[in-house]
Amino acid sequence: MVYDDKKQKKILEDLDSLIQRQKEMTYIDPTKADDLDTLGVLVAKKSEWSSEDILKVICSALEDANFEDLRDKIKDIDKYSKYLCNDCVGDFAVETKLVENLKHCPYCGLDKFQEDESIKIGGEENANKI
Repeated sequence: MVYDDKKQKKILEDLDSLIQRQKEMTYIDPTKADDLDTLGVLVAKKSEWSSEDILKVICSALEDANFEDLRDKIKDIDKYSKYLCNDCVGDFAVETKLVENLKHCPYCGLDKFQEDESIKIGGEENANKI
């Protein structure tokens, strides 16, 4: 594949046009809307609000911009956050101490296999991964 500046410029112009159209559909005053915020709206809609797909887009953008370290941290946070209770995910993301084979939330000690449905942890599909 050969990089083509003219084709890349056209793609970016087309994207700008899509962003402007989305602004008009999304915001009361499109003139005050930020292009990158609107691009985020497009990504969310295209991914059908799937957090996994949105993270895939984020990681791809970081990789393309040569921010592999940040991409890897985001992938690690996503990978391990399914083992934490919702209250502790934020603390975990900040601290980024990654531990394999978690059976309890390392912050509050909550047992991941509790049957209390009021506590949303990773779900049954994640229990087999521990």
